[in-house]
Amino acid sequence: MISQEAGEPVGIDPKVDCVFKAILGDPAHSEVLVDFLNAVLAPRDPIISVEILNPFQLPTYLSEKYTVLDILAMDTKGRRFQVEMQTFNETALKPRIVFNWAQLFLRQQDRDEGTTQFQDLQPVISIWLLGQNSMRQMQHFHHCFQIRDQRSGKILTRLLEIHLLELERWQLGLTENTSPALIRWMRFFAEAKNWIEVPKEMEHPPLEVAMDVLKKFKDNGDWNEEYRAHMEARRRRATAEAEKARLLTAKSQLEREVDQLEEEKGQLEEEKGQLEEEKGQLEEEKGQLEEENDRLRARLRSLGVDPNTL
Repeated sequence: MISQEAGEPVGIDPKVDCVFKAILGDPAHSEVLVDFLNAVLAPRDPIISVEILNPFQLPTYLSEKYTVLDILAMDTKGRRFQVEMQTFNETALKPRIVFNWAQLFLRQQDRDEGTTQFQDLQPVISIWLLGQNSMRQMQHFHHCFQIRDQRSGKILTRLLEIHLLELERWQLGLTENTSPALIRWMRFFAEAKNWIEVPKEMEHPPLEVAMDVLKKFKDNGDWNEEYRAHMEARRRRATAEAEKARLLTAKSQLEREVDQLEEEKGQLEEEKGQLEEEKGQLEEEKGQLEEENDRLRARLRSLGVDPNTL
């Protein structure tokens, strides 16, 4: 939804990786990440503060060219949080989500030099915002995965929790239980590129801070240049993904055609076998007729009749 105030929309997409990390991964305004985590997780005891373990700072980002753009944080209870934006629905996305969670979970022991006892392990909660729908035949946009018993639904442990938020589906998947806090953030990531300011009905201090980050990417030369570079990389990625999809479709079509040709070949081989069998039967019948003919001719000769004169 575009604000009706005078001016142009900010034009900065919060789903672009460097913008996303600047919004949620900057220790200078960690309250934004806290608000986002509480909106998604709705914990019984709200998260009060977090330590961002891989903080975003643009000068460092520009000089080192980060390739890891997820957000890692820990709260006062020791729970670890991973937040990541995934623009494209990759083929191996789901295994990658689980693999990343497992690495973060094991890192607890690495950090303590192997001295962590099993009972001291803390939950690792992964949150993935998906630019493209990944869960087929699902109506809701917010999916929470845990380790549960298949029959009773009883949770084995709360150490694992993975949340998927599908931005393409969120408006269609709203229910009466969807919290206003989560709706605010889903609207922000889905719509804020077209905003001038935060809409009045959504005014909320963390969103104001997030909107200021978008404005900084619009107005600051270095920040805008980095944004444009990421947008170009994103366009190249989209083009590559589209070409990959086209090639996979063509490959599938060729495989179907090959399967059809193999099936036709099999039918022809079967028909050939039947013809060979019929030919053999005819050859056998021919041999029998020739034997019968030879017997008749011999019988005629024994009777003093030349079969050649008949």
